Amino acid sequence: MAATDCNDTQHREMIFSPAELEPDHMIVAFLVHRMRSMPKEALSDLMEAGRELLDCSSRDEAREIVQTMREILFPETIGMIRAPEESDQKPDSLKSRAIYIGCKIKEAREKAGMTQEDLAKVTGMTQSHVSRLETGQHSPAWRTLEKIAVALKIEARQLDPLAD
Repeated sequence: MAATDCNDTQHREMIFSPAELEPDHMIVAFLVHRMRSMPKEALSDLMEAGRELLDCSSRDEAREIVQTMREILFPETIGMIRAPEESDQKPDSLKSRAIYIGCKIKEAREKAGMTQEDLAKVTGMTQSHVSRLETGQHSPAWRTLEKIAVALKIEARQLDPLAD
């Protein structure tokens, strides 16, 4: 595969013509491009989720982590990607649900007298991820919701009425 080196003042990029790329190479190139344009906090959250994926112990746990990674990589699709077992909710209602859950997380956190940083430390998340959850930018995976509920000493269904 022929490549042309382009030297910037900051970094070196490889430029390939589309004819030279196999489909899986195109996917990797797209993901690299997407990751380069992400805020550092989101990239850090993505890397953390990747480490969790390597250590997960069940298929369900892996699904939850992959869903979290999708939300971080593609925040514009929140509510558009569904797990096969989910009901036929419309994307708008899923986005509204993410906002609702975020508000409940923030309420419970404040009631517990915790800062976002405190909650992040107890749950093993980053403060920026907690912030994105609270603002509804990310819909928490079930595993994340459970971690938050345990940290706040409440039931998960207090954050998400559909949780059971």
